[in-house]
Amino acid sequence: MKCHKEVDHRKSAPETVFELKKAALRLKRQGRLVKEIVEITGLADQTVRDAFSAYASGGIDALKPKRRGRKSGEKRRLSPEQEEAVTKLLIDHTPEQLQLECCLWTRTAVQALILREYGVALPVRTLGEYQKRWGFTVQGLAKQAMKQNPAAVEWLKEEYPSLHAQTKQEGAEIFWGDETAVQNVAHYARGYAPCGRTDMLRLEKSGDFDLQIRVGEDGDDTLDAQEEDQCFWGKALYPMEAWATPPA
Repeated sequence: MKCHKEVDHRKSAPETVFELKKAALRLKRQGRLVKEIVEITGLADQTVRDAFSAYASGGIDALKPKRRGRKSGEKRRLSPEQEEAVTKLLIDHTPEQLQLECCLWTRTAVQALILREYGVALPVRTLGEYQKRWGFTVQGLAKQAMKQNPAAVEWLKEEYPSLHAQTKQEGAEIFWGDETAVQNVAHYARGYAPCGRTDMLRLEKSGDFDLQIRVGEDGDDTLDAQEEDQCFWGKALYPMEAWATPPA
């Protein structure tokens, strides 16, 4: 019989140790002594004996490898209830609404919120792991003017198609108003938000220089912005019926 030196299996894969324990059981059924089994499998004497005891009380399932390390959620600084409350605040509010000196949910802003609400000072790196687990990712922003007219947006979706069809039928033309501008608003701002949900940066007013024009749908009739009596000045998107030029 070839003898094997006892091996330290503390760093071995759990599946490997499981197979060795099953081999030890087979050797026992063959009448081998514990000493011989230790020499053949390389398992420690106490490991072999513990495997036999576990098998006797719980069967083969008692020998299957168990998950090592901490259980999910164990040793976290925030309780599940606190994490749920924080994510709800991040989704339903902006930092400004919660009296924080930030306009977006950066990691620093979330760190300040948790410290204020629960007295827990989380490192920025740890906070990044929390946000990843919550499904928050760094995203660009969709900007929305605070004076945006929801009715105009709805009109564009619901009523404009019929108006477009009418102008085609009557030989009329629709003109669109547009503008180009130089603004003082940064376009590189980033903040954390749930994956798939882009946060909104609401702008009170931005400094800009505007040039307003009107353009036909075919792009063949562009008017100079200085012709005030014929120009659309970018402030009355709704209604649009006034832009339909009747046939000659």
